[in-house]
Amino acid sequence: MLTLNFVSKPILISDVFSGSLIKRGINELVTHESTDSFRYLLDEDMNDLIVLADEKGIVTCLINSRTSTNSTEEILRAIATEFKCDIQSEIELE
Repeated sequence: MLTLNFVSKPILISDVFSGSLIKRGINELVTHESTDSFRYLLDEDMNDLIVLADEKGIVTCLINSRTSTNSTEEILRAIATEFKCDIQSEIELE
């Protein structure tokens, strides 16, 4: 099941992948699917999060990409803390 999450302010995908999240235990996972606008973040427990951006490089959504056992809370918390923003899931927005 995919869960979409949205940030409360514009963030550049290049900033998300600048290395600033490493100190919080979050790294990039590079795969054959990775592009400038479709990239993965990975936490220390091997949970991953897809980061999507528009043509201007602005993050449009964060997607919990695997099963319901994939806990992306640490990654989402790291992004919210590092970039001083709120993150809401599509479920919270309903």
